[in-house]
Amino acid sequence: MSKVQNYITQSLAAAGFAVINGSVAFELRPDIFASAQEAYRYFIGGAGDVVARFFPGSLTLEATIEGITDDVTIITKSADQLAERIGWITGRKVSNLTKAGEGKAKAAQMGTIAKVVPLQEVTRACGECYHHRGGVPCVKTGERVQAPNARRQCREFEPASNISDRRNGKELWPELLAEPTGDAA
Repeated sequence: MSKVQNYITQSLAAAGFAVINGSVAFELRPDIFASAQEAYRYFIGGAGDVVARFFPGSLTLEATIEGITDDVTIITKSADQLAERIGWITGRKVSNLTKAGEGKAKAAQMGTIAKVVPLQEVTRACGECYHHRGGVPCVKTGERVQAPNARRQCREFEPASNISDRRNGKELWPELLAEPTGDAA
């Protein structure tokens, strides 16, 4: 049994649903996946082939979940109180739940697709960044940060491997401008 099949089977048995997203899968089942990156690799492109082959009759839904940039696929046997159940297990609020493909098709009919991601955190700790090396200047910005818990907005922010929210600084704070290169007139 593959790791994805194992994760889905056990999630359906324990919670009644499976969230097809690498960061959530790693948060919920670190015993199956060695790291968030490994889980992410398994779920690139979804798990449609595994679901169709091994879980016939399952409902496939799409959900907008707090802290996750893209909509995620949810596999379940019952949609009864599903948004609440996802919230109870993941600790994240579900703001939208539709049948797979329905939400994007409807948005496409309406014209331009724009996704508004509410800013949940105004800042991030430098210690949560992949570029933070503690006590030495930042690898990307060259700034020396005294404490790993120093909080700031940084365009060069890249989440460390243990951070579940995989949005980078450009996604979190699009209003931050890139530093001028000195070539500008």
